[in-house]
Amino acid sequence: MKRLETFVDGKLVAPVSSQYMPIINPAHGKPYVEAPLSSTLDVDAACEPAARAFQSWRRVTPGDRSLMLFRIADALEARADDLVEAECRNTGNRVSRCGICDSD
Repeated sequence: MKRLETFVDGKLVAPVSSQYMPIINPAHGKPYVEAPLSSTLDVDAACEPAARAFQSWRRVTPGDRSLMLFRIADALEARADDLVEAECRNTGNRVSRCGICDSD
């Protein structure tokens, strides 16, 4: 089964506890992925590099921030089918127009 990781300081990392929990597809009651059980140690590990990154981010001009947000929007749009599939599995819903979740 696939395991999700936490994105910290530019890389995917396992939780400090090495503990995961299954995420259940409510359509059939079966797990389809495991998510990390993050603790305060994991949150602290993520906050420190985020605070460092903010030091340079706060100097980025509004125009450059806008361009970065447009790039994020483009990336999300390019992966729309993947995001729809993830949400289908998470909520147990089906998307009849494209049949993405019918393979479960």
